[in-house]
Amino acid sequence: MADLYEELKTSFNSDDEGHQCTCCESIKTVYMSAHLPCAIMDMLCQLETLDKDSVLCESTLYLCIESLGQMCAKWAGRDHSHRHIPNAELTWEEHVAYKLDDFCRLMWNSRHLIATDAHGDEGSLVDPTQLVKPPLRPFVTATVAQMLAVRSLHIQKLPASESYVGHVLLHCWAYSTGKDRMDHFALPALHSIFIGHDLQTVLPLIQQAVSLCSDEFKYCLLQKISTSLRAKAYTHPETLFLICQSLFAHDVQIVERLGRKLPEGTGMIASLLICARRLLSLPQTAKSDWRVGICLAALGSLLRFEEPNTDVYWTQQVGSESFTLCSVMHNWIALLAHTIVRHVDGGVEFPHLARFVELQFMIANSLTGSDSELDSTLRSDSARVWHDTLKALRAVEPRDPHHGEEKQDTIDMWLSYGELFGLEEGVDTATGCELSVTSDHTRLWKIPRVCFYGPCPCATHGATHSFRVCKGCWRVLYCGKDCQKSDWAMGHRDVCDGSRTTSPRI
Repeated sequence: MADLYEELKTSFNSDDEGHQCTCCESIKTVYMSAHLPCAIMDMLCQLETLDKDSVLCESTLYLCIESLGQMCAKWAGRDHSHRHIPNAELTWEEHVAYKLDDFCRLMWNSRHLIATDAHGDEGSLVDPTQLVKPPLRPFVTATVAQMLAVRSLHIQKLPASESYVGHVLLHCWAYSTGKDRMDHFALPALHSIFIGHDLQTVLPLIQQAVSLCSDEFKYCLLQKISTSLRAKAYTHPETLFLICQSLFAHDVQIVERLGRKLPEGTGMIASLLICARRLLSLPQTAKSDWRVGICLAALGSLLRFEEPNTDVYWTQQVGSESFTLCSVMHNWIALLAHTIVRHVDGGVEFPHLARFVELQFMIANSLTGSDSELDSTLRSDSARVWHDTLKALRAVEPRDPHHGEEKQDTIDMWLSYGELFGLEEGVDTATGCELSVTSDHTRLWKIPRVCFYGPCPCATHGATHSFRVCKGCWRVLYCGKDCQKSDWAMGHRDVCDGSRTTSPRI
């Protein structure tokens, strides 16, 4: 820190005049006080942009931002509930937090440095360890995230949606490579800004951040969204869905034009369906229903359901992706059946549910009788969920006459869907709700990467997310605790032939 004092004095205090710090008790040189964060913040916010003509040299710039983030991190990790006194003297934490908008405006004006740190001259991703200088992006990400934590804890309010805090974090997240631990601060920080806000609040922020940037950034953002949705373990899915929905509502042509460059199987439709399957494997709660609803809203925006006079028959192709192909390959019918039951039984309102049902009928009609692999897969997946869904719908107790009519209309619709595949109630009722089975393999790495709980949509379609193994027999995998608990009740307790002490060593 002593070196930073001297370098800052050389850069900013050549006239030997004292710097007035608004949170110091008296007018004196700030470098002689204990408020180094105030000095760093004030000096950075004096700049319009961080370019070659800046008064700060590169080494000082990196040191300033990194030091500021470290000091904010130490403060944010402590308990300060007893320190906030109304009308008390302004502290350095408050001073820094109040300057957050100015700091992010500076970073936004210098966003080209964030992009060039993570990418080569032609936009290709490069290893940060191969760069001549350390990347600026992780330092900016961590610093903004920690300053945001200081602001939310100490001032107890988040920055306004029109500030550049969200712009900077979105930019840092899009260009992050994941190889630096500080990159992981971006999405949780965005979540802290978006949480509690609806699409109408988030939409202007995303629209402005995207419209002011090049196609390179838009492609990197699509790539990052796709990777995050398909990740083995992800956090804050609702934030991902809000970003998706805002981006698609702003300009779905971005996906159609730039999404073609994404590797095969990693497009937006496939990624959203993969993420939706992961949500289905979680315990059914109000929060999980809310997340499924946001996922459907994002998918509906991508398929242009919100546009007036959009024919559902023309929405199945987005860029190079076919919704028909993706929906069959990722067991979309299981998610649709789940939402239908939750809507009728629990009264949960899912966005665009009627349009999705209409689209599913169109897909089934187009594939039935084609003797194709897609037809066979859809027929098998539909048969696995059709009987169980019909049974669940009939078991719903109507709350009032209107609900009774809605229940009967849904049952009639589901019976009509079954007729497309020759399914009849009470006939050939083989479903996913069968006795638990184990893998023939006794080694973890040879077990098929599917969920061994029959009704789970990942039971027949391999998933990209991580699985948990039964520690008793080490011969079955599950999406999570809920699937494991359900399969245990379905009969795995009778076929689990091992225990923690006698299981094979892996």
